[in-house]
Amino acid sequence: PWIFSNEIEMIPSVKALAPGSAVSFSDASGQSLGTGFFNPHSLIAGRILSRDGAGMDQSFIEDRLSRALALRQRLFDQPYYRLVHAEADGMPGLIVDRYNDVLVVQPNAAGMDRILDQIIAALNNIVSPRAILVKGDSAARRLEGLQPDVRWVGSPPDGPQEIIEGGVTFLADL
Repeated sequence: PWIFSNEIEMIPSVKALAPGSAVSFSDASGQSLGTGFFNPHSLIAGRILSRDGAGMDQSFIEDRLSRALALRQRLFDQPYYRLVHAEADGMPGLIVDRYNDVLVVQPNAAGMDRILDQIIAALNNIVSPRAILVKGDSAARRLEGLQPDVRWVGSPPDGPQEIIEGGVTFLADL
């Protein structure tokens, strides 16, 4: 679902778009490729979210996150898993890890960073976590031209989180 910068006709109006802008992509003949986010300053300039031209509103975000949650609930008997794995869940540039009632959100692309408040609202509606750690400090963010963003939303845990995996309990310092 990626479109590289060398595959795009970078005319001045395209270069002037703000990183993370929601756009419709089409090929040279005008055939639609889908909708997604665009960053004129990144090698991965386009990230397609929908091939059918769906808008990227709150219900779209909640639908994608709900589908990711439903899949994990079928696969895991405990709430310790990668809830959203970017492109694999139709959310390019977004990682969400679940540690029971605490989530860690990594908005690693300009488009996901741009809609971060909507993502947090959707996660609160769908998962109802006690806290969300926004962990925006990856190298991928720097490639997207994004500043670091590390902060808690909600009540952070007092210490490391317990994680149960394969019957073994681990401690994770988020």
